[in-house]
Amino acid sequence: MISKEEALKNSQHYFEITKRALELTGIEKKLSSFGDVELVGSYKYDLMGQADIDFEVYAEPNIENIADLAREYMIMPKLIKVNLVNYTVYPVSRPSLPPGVWLGLRVDIDGELVNFDIWFIRPSDRHADEFATKMPKDWWLNLNEQQREAIIYLKALSRNGGLDRDYMSVEIYKAVVLADVKNQADLISWSKNSLD
Repeated sequence: MISKEEALKNSQHYFEITKRALELTGIEKKLSSFGDVELVGSYKYDLMGQADIDFEVYAEPNIENIADLAREYMIMPKLIKVNLVNYTVYPVSRPSLPPGVWLGLRVDIDGELVNFDIWFIRPSDRHADEFATKMPKDWWLNLNEQQREAIIYLKALSRNGGLDRDYMSVEIYKAVVLADVKNQADLISWSKNSLD
């Protein structure tokens, strides 16, 4: 099982690799041509459990233009994988996923894989997800060090089979911020007793 110290060290490493991926791909600038771009997720919060970056792009999703962007990245050296799913016609099965078009990219940066999750969402659906409506505004800015470490460690345990199931990051954020979860036992108990 991974130690808390390893998880914290890995989190910083993931942050640095992801920062490099952003610089090399220029993705944020490309996305701005589609609409209003918002960086969300663990990179923004500096709570990384893996090398990934999340964006939400607010504009009426245009599948042809998004497919063109996917094609552009498909020929990029070091691109490993491209996924494109139109959730505006295919119903979203998990309430924490926004309605819209999802573009997933996986890029090799110096031998390490970085995932990009990019959601193209109608402006009217901005922050329509349950997570955004239940969390305090700018919650990540008010974390104390114990909460920050608990989140990073619980995310690492979840990814490495150290918990009873695989937890989504948003579940761990909610548990620590809203229910004062501090460790594995607290999280499992919270999960079993949570009505959410």
